[in-house]
Amino acid sequence: MTKDKVTHKRWWLRGWLPYIWLMALVLAVYGQTLLYKLTDFGDSTLRDNPTLSHWSDIPRTFVLSVSSQTDGAENQIYRPVWLASIIVNNALQNKSAEQTPATAYHAVNLGFHAVACCLLFALLIAFGGERLPSLLLAAVFAVHPLLVQAVAWVPGRSDSMMTVFVLTALLALVRFTQTHHHKQKNIWLAWHGVAFALALLTKETSVFMPIMGGLYLYFIAHEKLASRTMLTFGAIWLILIAAYCVVSAIVPTDVAQGAWQSAWQSAWQGAWKESLNNRSAFGIESLALNWRTMPELVGKMVLPVNKSALTEWSVISSGLGVLVLIVLFAVPFVIPRLIAGIRREWLWFGIAWILVFMITPMLRHPLHTGEEYQYLESQAYLPLVGLLVMIAECCRALFIAEHVIAERRRKAVVITLGGIIAVFALSTVLYSARFRSPAMFWTNVLRDHPQSATANSRVGGILLEQGDREHAEEYLEKAVQLAPQNVRCITSLAAMHLQQKHLNLAEQELRQALTLDSTYSEALYNLGYIMQIRGQRAANDSAFFAQSRGFYEKALRSNPLHANVYANLVLLSISQTRMEEALRWIGEARKRGIDIASTRPELRLLMQMQPQRSP
Repeated sequence: MTKDKVTHKRWWLRGWLPYIWLMALVLAVYGQTLLYKLTDFGDSTLRDNPTLSHWSDIPRTFVLSVSSQTDGAENQIYRPVWLASIIVNNALQNKSAEQTPATAYHAVNLGFHAVACCLLFALLIAFGGERLPSLLLAAVFAVHPLLVQAVAWVPGRSDSMMTVFVLTALLALVRFTQTHHHKQKNIWLAWHGVAFALALLTKETSVFMPIMGGLYLYFIAHEKLASRTMLTFGAIWLILIAAYCVVSAIVPTDVAQGAWQSAWQSAWQGAWKESLNNRSAFGIESLALNWRTMPELVGKMVLPVNKSALTEWSVISSGLGVLVLIVLFAVPFVIPRLIAGIRREWLWFGIAWILVFMITPMLRHPLHTGEEYQYLESQAYLPLVGLLVMIAECCRALFIAEHVIAERRRKAVVITLGGIIAVFALSTVLYSARFRSPAMFWTNVLRDHPQSATANSRVGGILLEQGDREHAEEYLEKAVQLAPQNVRCITSLAAMHLQQKHLNLAEQELRQALTLDSTYSEALYNLGYIMQIRGQRAANDSAFFAQSRGFYEKALRSNPLHANVYANLVLLSISQTRMEEALRWIGEARKRGIDIASTRPELRLLMQMQPQRSP
């Protein structure tokens, strides 16, 4: 391949400098997120989880799956590497992050995004691309507005982390096929295996990465199906995927510290099959529910409009996406006729990349979300690479041509990509500001989707915290009207009535919520608190206290990490002069890593009476 006579003379394209420019660009566009708080869209739950707060909790992530509550639907996900990154943040970040910027969390997100951009540049070069267009395309990836959610929203790092490991695995595979030195081949093979394993342990979407690896080996590296290279990588993929599937299926869910052994024994005895029944649907049924996601996101890859942190289906975005898909499938037939030197197999490789990594998350969909259809824009993080691979191949053909017309086309490509980068960068800076704080985040979501029950409920909760009860009640009541079967919305409205001391109304709403989901911990906790108040008003009536204790214990069975439940159980025991029982609940909370004194400072002295126990 002819060297690009333009780029090799540019000092700013030599060596490691392109990587420095990419990291500087990411910092320039996303640097303001370092001053952002958490959004209270799943990230606050991760921060406040007491079992994800210490360095010693990292090994536990490999034997636990995480419950992700989404308004009535519970997903069990196995992502230990992603969880480990959250633990590192929790250990480093000041717990007052609720009132101060969550700098450590956002710094990690920025770091992974910057690394992903650098790996994309390296991969495009390894695919035979020229340095200048490869750098510009990596810069487009760095500032693309569709990726804001994966960078500015802390849980969105699962997509950037997975992309880092997937790109590393693919880069190692490419280097393996390009080197002839036996020792170097072994090094790249080891890198590939480690990176793919980390990708699997970061997010389940990466389980289909071997499809792209196999397509590269067969159609681009021209390896035969029975070749040693194909069989070697096939064996690695099979072993790692099988191990991942087995482990992710049998890991216990939400196991308390110190109870791992019994949990593993019950898993091996077959209890894991029951837990699988509670997991999200996986397969054709889910694909049928999620099919609208593909045209929406593909359309936004090309023209990022109608962006929202909590996206609903849009006719405009879907129509644009269908048009883009038609054009993409026409590209391998049309572009080679217009540009000489195009490698058609690379265009098909880019299309396959988009389809594989776009369809994979569509196979997994939570059942009974109880509300409007929604998806996350961060799902487009890895698929976007496929579109850039296609563009990079077109740029490669233009940049190796020698004639005058090609020179003009090269300049047009550079100017066009530069303009796109500038426009995208400005759009990204403005869009990322929506993630500045919970109030700004949910206010913007509500503005985009005024009929969203979730957004109305969250905005109502924020107004309630600010003391604006009148407007809070308006939003909370609207949320229940929009989603009368949504347990979380009903419970939020009841919690507000409880604050207003309307016990009868709150109790009625909480019992309604429990008829929809008898295990919802927040409803059980609030109902227990109502009974505790009634008992205190009735001169410590033991009957009310017994009901209160019963609701609290049910809440703990649903959510054994509920700090307020432990605190109220301690106070309830004290009010009945059951000091041993109070100390027992303190011990239970401490065993699970919960500091109930943070929610009830008056209990700090009593906690000091309860001796520390070694884990």
